[in-house]
Amino acid sequence: MSSTELWKKKLAAWIHDPVEKAIVLGRTSYGHENGSLAYLREQLHLEKGDYLSIADHWASAGDRPQWPSSSQGPQLYVNFTKDPVIKHPISKESFDLGAMSIPVGEIETFSSSHFKELIVKNEQGEIDYESTFLAFWRFGPSIDNYELGSLWRVLPADTRVPDHTIWNHLDLVSAFATALDGDPALLEFSIGPVQSFIKQARSTADLWAGSHLLSVLTFEAMIPIIESYGPDSVLFPSLRGQPQLDLWLLERVRGKDDQIGGFKWWDDHLKRVDFRYEVVESDSYPAFTASLPNKFVALVPYKDANEVALRAKKRLFDAVHNFGKEATSYLFADRFDDHMKDQIDRQLREFPETYWSTIRWPKRDKPIEEAARELDGLLRKLAGDGESSTHSLFKGTAWESLLGLEGKEDIPFRYKANPGVLFPGVLRATEIVHAAAKQEKLFLASEEKEFRCTTCGEREWLCTSNEAREYESSWPTPSRRKNSIWSELSKSRPSLAKEGEHLCALCSLKRGWPGIFSKRLEDLTGREFSRYIVSTHVMADVPKLVAARFSPYDPETHQAETYQNEQDRLPYLPAMPPKLYRELSSRSKRREEVERHYRDPIVREEDDTEEDPRDSMYYALLKMDGDRMGKLLQEGHQGVTVFCSWHPKVKRSVTELKSSMEAGDNLDSYLQSQPLPSPALQKNISESLANFSLVMVRQVLESMLYGKIIYAGGDDLLAFLPRTQVVDALGLLRQGFSGEKEVGGVDYFQRAYRDGYRVGSGFFYDKGSSGSSLRTLLGAGVATASFGVVIAHAKTPLSQVLVKTERAEALAKRHGRNGFCLYVAKRSGGDVAVFGSFERASKGYLSPLECINSLTSLLGKEVSRRAAYLASSWLRSIPDVGEADLDETSWFELVTSMLKYQFARQSKVGNLGEKPEMVAKVVDSLVKNVLCDRLIQVEPKDSEMSSKSGAIVSTLLVAEFLARSVDGGGN
Repeated sequence: MSSTELWKKKLAAWIHDPVEKAIVLGRTSYGHENGSLAYLREQLHLEKGDYLSIADHWASAGDRPQWPSSSQGPQLYVNFTKDPVIKHPISKESFDLGAMSIPVGEIETFSSSHFKELIVKNEQGEIDYESTFLAFWRFGPSIDNYELGSLWRVLPADTRVPDHTIWNHLDLVSAFATALDGDPALLEFSIGPVQSFIKQARSTADLWAGSHLLSVLTFEAMIPIIESYGPDSVLFPSLRGQPQLDLWLLERVRGKDDQIGGFKWWDDHLKRVDFRYEVVESDSYPAFTASLPNKFVALVPYKDANEVALRAKKRLFDAVHNFGKEATSYLFADRFDDHMKDQIDRQLREFPETYWSTIRWPKRDKPIEEAARELDGLLRKLAGDGESSTHSLFKGTAWESLLGLEGKEDIPFRYKANPGVLFPGVLRATEIVHAAAKQEKLFLASEEKEFRCTTCGEREWLCTSNEAREYESSWPTPSRRKNSIWSELSKSRPSLAKEGEHLCALCSLKRGWPGIFSKRLEDLTGREFSRYIVSTHVMADVPKLVAARFSPYDPETHQAETYQNEQDRLPYLPAMPPKLYRELSSRSKRREEVERHYRDPIVREEDDTEEDPRDSMYYALLKMDGDRMGKLLQEGHQGVTVFCSWHPKVKRSVTELKSSMEAGDNLDSYLQSQPLPSPALQKNISESLANFSLVMVRQVLESMLYGKIIYAGGDDLLAFLPRTQVVDALGLLRQGFSGEKEVGGVDYFQRAYRDGYRVGSGFFYDKGSSGSSLRTLLGAGVATASFGVVIAHAKTPLSQVLVKTERAEALAKRHGRNGFCLYVAKRSGGDVAVFGSFERASKGYLSPLECINSLTSLLGKEVSRRAAYLASSWLRSIPDVGEADLDETSWFELVTSMLKYQFARQSKVGNLGEKPEMVAKVVDSLVKNVLCDRLIQVEPKDSEMSSKSGAIVSTLLVAEFLARSVDGGGN
C-alpha cells in the first residue's frame, strides 16, 4: 500500500461518521451520512468504500457494552436534542444537559465550514491526505464557537451508550483501518530506568532535565509508529494535545512557505487551540513540560510489529547519541574532540533500556467463540496455570453472556459479537509478556578505567585527548583537577558546572539539556526562550517576597548605585515562581524592593533579621503518584456495571424486556456484571491524566499558588512549593486529580475563590477569556493519589531531600494510600513525619488535612507554639487505648481535656478570646482522627510513647513547624 493510499484510507475511516451525528441523527429525511459528511467526501474526493467497514464494526464492539432488544421491535433510538444525557467515561455518572434547540442545518453548516478550513493541498493543488488527516485529527475537536465549545468536545459516538465521545470512536476506527492490513496486534514499548536516572541530580535544573529528557526520548520512540500509522494508532498515552506531538507537527513542515499547510498555518492553529503557544519569553511554553510516561501501547499490523519496534529502538538510540554529542559540544564548544566522542558512544550505548512485546489478535476468520477460547488458553499459559481457570479473563458473566459461552445463548443481543470485543484479552497478554521481558536484563560490558563522575559515580568523567594522554600514568584525584576542561567550565560558565564537578556523558547530557532543547525550539519557531530554574533559596524566600517584608531603603546607610546610562542598569532579579514573577512584573516599586533585596547583601542581612533566618530558609518539595493506576487501566472502575453504561431510555427498554423474558436470571447477571475494559477506556484515562498534568497542575501550582513544577506527567508530579502553601496544594491537587466536588468535606477550589473555574463529578470547567472549556478528569470515587511532602532547609543537598521525598511518598502508600505524608526534615536533626488520610472525617469533625491546617493557624496566631512541646512532654506518660482501663471513649475525653487546657494556658489573647469553640473542634478532630487511624505517626517512632500519643505529638510538631512561617505571608 502506497503512502497516499494509506493516509487516504485513514482519512476516509476517520470521517465515516459526522462529528455532529448525535445531534442530527433521526432529525433529517436524508440520513446523517448525507449532510456535512457527504459534502466533505466530495471536497476530499473520497468514497464510502475507501475504508474497511469492518474497522467500524470492531471499534464499536470494543467500546460499547451490548444491550439486549427484541428482534421483532424497531431499533432503539435516542433523540439527543430532546433527551441529551452523557456519561462520565470512567465513573459512568450521568449528566442531563437539558433539552437543546440546535437547528440541523446550522450545525451541519458549521461542521462543514470547520473541517473545510482544515483541508490541506500540495503545490499541485491536489489533496495532501496525510496533512489533512493530521489537521482533522489535531484541530477537529477544537472550535472557536463559544456556545458550542464545551458541547463539541463531549458529543457522544452513540446516544444509546453515551460514555465515550465521537472523537474516541473516530480515532479507533482510523487506527483499526490501518492495523487490519492483515491481522492487527498490540505493541507495548517502554524505556527505563526512570526514578534512578531522574534522582541523580545536583540541582533543580538537573531534576527537570532528567524527567524532560525521558519524556522526549519516549516520544522519539513513538515517531516511527506515528509516521507509519498516524498518532491515532497510539492508544496510550493519548497524544492529542501533547506538546511533543505538536512540535513534531511543526517540525514536519519546517521551511515550507506560508500557504495552507505551511509552517505559519500550523503554528497559527496551535496558538488558536492553546493560548500557551503564544508565550515567547519563558518556559511556560508547553514544550517545556515533561508530560509523557515512559511507555506506550499502539495498534499496528502484526506483520509489521517487530520491524516497527526495531525502528523505534534505533530512532531512540540515534537520538540519545545525537543529543549527547550536541550537549557536549554546547558545554565545551571547540574543545569537543574524538576522545570525547568515543566516551559518549561507549557510555550511552546502554542507555536507555528498551523493552517491547507484541500480541496478535486471533484470526478473524474463526468463529468468535473459538477465537475467545484460543486467547483464553494463551492467557492461562502466560499465567502459568495450565488448564486452571484461576487467571481466566473470560471467566465472568459479561464474557459468557456476550460470547454465548457456557450455554448462555438465550439473551437476544441486537448485534453479534466480533473480534473487537477481545481487546481486553489481547491487552492483558501483551502486558504479561512485556512484564516478563523486563525481567530479562541484558548487560553490555563497559570498561571505565579512571575517576568517576562526581554526580552518578558510575562512569568516567569526560575529558579531551590531551587530558587522557596527560593523565594516562596518573589521573589526578578530584581535589587536584585544577586545569581540566571542567574546572575551566566552572570558572567561565558557573551556571553549567560548579567548582569540582566532573561529569560523565549521561550527566553531561542532563546538564546541557536545558540549553540544547531551548536552542532546538528557537531554531524551529524563530523565538527566543528562557528556561527559568527556581533555586531552593528563592523558594524558601517566597513567603517574605509575597508579603514584601523588606527593610526601608536608607540612602545614608546604603550608598546608591550609579550608572553612566540608564540602559546599563541590569535588574538583579533571580528566577521566581511564575505567579510571583507576573506579580512583580506588574508592580515596578515592589520589583525594585525585591531586586535591592537580592543585590545588596547589607539589605538582605537586615531583611532576614525580621524573623528567625533558620526558619525562613525552609521550602517544600512535593511528590505525587496515582494509586493503583495499572489496575484501573487493565480492569476499569470496579464500581460500575454494564447497566450503568446505557442511556436511561435504553435502561427502561431493557428493564421492560427483562420482565417479559424467561431468561431473566441470565440477563440480570449480565446487567450487573462489570463492563469489559475497552480501547475508549484506555483513551479516556489517558486524556484525563493529560488534562490533569498539562492543565490542572499548572493552573493550581503556578497560577493559584506560588509553586514551580519540575515534572508533571500523567499521575506523576514533582514540584517545589513555599512551606506556607503545603496544605492548600495538597487539597487542590487531590481534588483536581479525580475531579471530586470536595475532599474531606472541603471544596478547595471554592475556598481559593477561583471565579469561572469549577471542579466536580469528574469534570472541570474553565470559563476563560478565550472561551469555555470542559475537560474530563478521572471521576469521583474512581482513582486516588498519594503524596509525599518534605519540608527541608534550602542548604540541604537536593539529593538527600529527593530521597526523603520518595520515602514520604512510600510511607503514604504503605498506610493505605489516598493520603499524604508530611515530613519535616530539620537541618539540626530531629525529623518528624505524620501520615494523614484524605477520607472524609466522622460527622462533625475536621478532616486530617483541615485539622493540620487549623492547628497551624492556631499555633501561629492564637496560641504560643510552646503548647505543642508542653503537650509532647506529658503525652509520653499517657497509656495507650486498652491499657489502664482506658477504652476509646475515656481516652478521647482524657486527651482532649488536657490539650484544651494546655491551649488555653498558652493562649496569646487570654483564654483564647472569643474562639474556645473553634479550639475545641480542632482538638476533638485531632484526637478523633488519631483514634480512627486517619492520622498516624510514621517515623521516627518514639519507643517511650504509645502509637496514638505519638500520632498526636507528630501532628502537633508538624503543625508547629508550619506555624513558624504563618506571619511571613503566602497563605
